[in-house]
Amino acid sequence: VSDSPDGTEHTEDKVVGAAGHAWAFTGFTWTGDDGSGYTAAAGYCCSVCGSEKAVNAYVSVSTEPPTPATDGRTEYTASVAAADSPDGTARCDSKTVIIPATVETEPDDAPSDREDGGCRLCGEDHRGSIKGLFIWLYHIVLYLLTKIHVPVDGLA
Repeated sequence: VSDSPDGTEHTEDKVVGAAGHAWAFTGFTWTGDDGSGYTAAAGYCCSVCGSEKAVNAYVSVSTEPPTPATDGRTEYTASVAAADSPDGTARCDSKTVIIPATVETEPDDAPSDREDGGCRLCGEDHRGSIKGLFIWLYHIVLYLLTKIHVPVDGLA
């Protein structure tokens, strides 16, 4: 403990307030779940008397939706302004929740790429090119047309 020229007591570079507390940041506590979201509080402990204090944090949310090929993510960022912090220091923390890639299902006999890259209908590898994409779509259309049964009564 030392005295500064302005008469304020300091301990371990932390200002001891009028009530005799020297607050040290202990970390953020997150509550909630992936479905409904999260809240956070910044925790502090007084190094003089052992008192504990929690300050509710402002939480911002940013979401990147998943695609069939990539996972999405929701990023929660908690922040406490210096003016709201007992130790006078702004604090922030973040929590990331991964959203699994969407899965598109199709019938087992639908034309699609095999694990080796070959098309179930023609055996060619359609991955990685615009032409391949159109061929794959053409095969899907052909597949769908073979599954549609249109009655043709009286057209013989």
